[in-house]
Amino acid sequence: VGLEAQNTFEFGAGGSTAIILDALRALTGTRRHASCSTDPKAHTEKRHIKLHSPFIEWAHIHGLSETLWDVEDPGKVFDFVLHDGSHTDAVVEQDLRWILPQVRTFGLVLVHDTQYIRCRDGMCRAVVGAMRACEEEHGMEFSHTTLPYGAGLTIIRVEHGIPVARMPIRCKDGDPKGFTLPRTL
Repeated sequence: VGLEAQNTFEFGAGGSTAIILDALRALTGTRRHASCSTDPKAHTEKRHIKLHSPFIEWAHIHGLSETLWDVEDPGKVFDFVLHDGSHTDAVVEQDLRWILPQVRTFGLVLVHDTQYIRCRDGMCRAVVGAMRACEEEHGMEFSHTTLPYGAGLTIIRVEHGIPVARMPIRCKDGDPKGFTLPRTL
């Protein structure tokens, strides 16, 4: 909500989809969410989504994320991305290499299960490998941190990428214009 997200993307779908859609309901204007999962949209909708808003567009791609890798959509800019799909390091790295250049400056990418004992080494390599590749190929800059609780959550913030059209963080006190400058993680 603090990002003032208008466009979000999710690798995987389920309970987290309901949370993202619920957060988008709290915002104004037209909001868009896209998800990609091997579960059909109807399955996720039936199990997790109870309430729809006419101002939220939800597109669901039924299939593996590999179908997205060759899709170039230069007009699509995401404010927030959650990766909780594949846990195979090569797939995670390719997913992130595809999505990171489409995330605006100060946007966030969350990668789940980066401390899960069965896949943490590969997941960490994938996250770092994708960031390095995007730094070299697209001139991007990132900050990131990993929360070591449960299965782990790595938070990547795009520090330099697609220019931001609006300040993403509202300030409740201080700046009379209602916005404050984003701070690095």
